Amino acid sequence: MAGKKIVAPAPTTPEYASCASQSNPLSSGRKHTRLRRADECFFLAKTVADCFKYRNKVGLDIAIEALRESLRNRKARIADLWEAAKVCRVANVMKPYMEALT
Repeated sequence: MAGKKIVAPAPTTPEYASCASQSNPLSSGRKHTRLRRADECFFLAKTVADCFKYRNKVGLDIAIEALRESLRNRKARIADLWEAAKVCRVANVMKPYMEALT
């Protein structure tokens, strides 16, 4: 037994966490365009909600500015913004900023 090392077994499958939701955030808020092949774009309301969803990565000031500009230029309706916020599960985060800007 001298010279043999004891090695812990490596996991065979990676660990992952799954969650179920009633609406798919990746499939909602898309529109198909005919510019090139099968291009897909996201609506502005979905983009603003994604900014709030990833506010720690892009910055809260960018998310607030995106919301402010979308409301100022009337590019997105409040109902569309609210629906996208509920789908992306950031409605409670966006609510005070939407109330302050409207």
